[in-house]
Amino acid sequence: MAGITNSLGTSPSQLNTPWDLVVDWSYTLYVTDRGAHRVQKFLRGQKNASTIAGQANGIAGSTPNTLYEPTGIFVHDNGDIYVADRNNYRVQYWSNGSSTGETFAGNGE
Repeated sequence: MAGITNSLGTSPSQLNTPWDLVVDWSYTLYVTDRGAHRVQKFLRGQKNASTIAGQANGIAGSTPNTLYEPTGIFVHDNGDIYVADRNNYRVQYWSNGSSTGETFAGNGE
C-alpha cells in the first residue's frame, strides 16, 4: 500500500525506515518516516504521499518545521498530529494543514 519494496528514498512514493503508523476514521494512513525525518500522509487508495510534518526532502533539524528521527504519532479526529521527535527529545504538535509545528512537550535537549 505504501512505499516501494527495496527502494528507500524521499520521493512521494518512497519511505526510509518507516517506524510507526496510524489510520484515521477516513482510512488515511499516517507514517513516521524515521530515516527521512518526516511524517507522510497517504490518502485512501493513493500510492504517493504528502509530507505533513518535517521536510519533504528528508533533511533533519531542530527548528519548528523540521524533525530528527520521528518515531511515534497520534492523529486527532480533526487532523492535528502529535509526533514523538526522537533525537530532538520533544513532542511536536502540528495543527491540520500547518507547515510548522510547536513543541508540546520536552525542551529539545
